[in-house]
Amino acid sequence: VQLGATLVGMVAMVVLANLDYRILAEKLSVVFYGVSVLLLVYLLVDGTGAGTNQSWLYFDFLPFGIQPTEFIKTALALTFAYHLSRVRERIHRPLVLLGLGAHAGSIIVLILLTGDLGVAVVFAGFILLMLFCAGLNLWYFAGLGGVALIAAPIVWSQLATYQKQRILIGFRPEMDPMGYGYQPLLSRDAIMAGGFLGR
Repeated sequence: VQLGATLVGMVAMVVLANLDYRILAEKLSVVFYGVSVLLLVYLLVDGTGAGTNQSWLYFDFLPFGIQPTEFIKTALALTFAYHLSRVRERIHRPLVLLGLGAHAGSIIVLILLTGDLGVAVVFAGFILLMLFCAGLNLWYFAGLGGVALIAAPIVWSQLATYQKQRILIGFRPEMDPMGYGYQPLLSRDAIMAGGFLGR
């Protein structure tokens, strides 16, 4: 399985390396965005997962499940980059920022509605990084940080218990060594045991 996945990955790498992503973005940006929204809406209707998380799709004709957010991650990065390239000279204007916010925010909100907080945070993180690289004034980030601090208690009160546990245990994995803390503890032990040369 690993060998097969490696071969498929190498073929995909060669194909993607030879594609002009700018043409893809220019010609198919609206299609990528529309398909992303439709996939997320379909997830809300028919998605499955652990607990309240609806992040997987299963079809009778496939022997495995599909996590659409992995495809949507690439689509959003491509379409958002194209959007940024078109408005870069006007990026500080409120209406331009509102449009960028609607572009990324609609996807992130839909992901939050599926219950996948972790993926939503990843998406928000790379969107902020893209805005920074596009030259958005740091005062906007400072303002956003202030809003986030004010909103934090409200957001915390709205999180499900398992979401709160994952955040808390991220800082103290010993609180749940056989559950959410299992992988972080193993990772820490592996790093400690590896020493300078690894193990």
